[in-house]
Amino acid sequence: MNLQEVAVWVDGLFPGEVTIDLVGDFHVANFHDDGQFIASTLDFQHVETGLEAEDHDIRVELFAVASSEKGLKELVSATAAMLRDTDIIPQPGEVVPGAGALVPGLSVAHSLLVVPFPWGGDVPHFKDAGIMTLMLQILPLTDAELEYLQTYGLAELQRALVEQQIDVFNLQR
Repeated sequence: MNLQEVAVWVDGLFPGEVTIDLVGDFHVANFHDDGQFIASTLDFQHVETGLEAEDHDIRVELFAVASSEKGLKELVSATAAMLRDTDIIPQPGEVVPGAGALVPGLSVAHSLLVVPFPWGGDVPHFKDAGIMTLMLQILPLTDAELEYLQTYGLAELQRALVEQQIDVFNLQR
């Protein structure tokens, strides 16, 4: 898919009017709707993941949701750049350590990649010329949350975040 095709696809996934910025090495679509901000890569799908399914190469676009736009698109772009430049496979459960630390003003220093939750379990995808592009959500983590994840695992982290009513959309928590 070219940039325009991805932009149209991503625009149909999220509410609000879209704006597109070049942030670092990646184009990022930005949405604002009812106090919620969303940023999504538009050209990360050109980065090979090494994953395959249903005779398709699997690629991803990354997105994050926040209660403020401050640092959001930069976090998404930094996470994409670190994934491109490391051997971390962009798939649910992987951590991109230090991605948030590259963005001034954020207290969430890390990016945890998770199955997207805005669509209730259905993961939007697009198939084109032997490539399946999926959406993958970034859940920003603080140092303490990353330590908890590494100690107790993902299921326990998710339980603790809910139990302690942690606002995972607050990038300055």
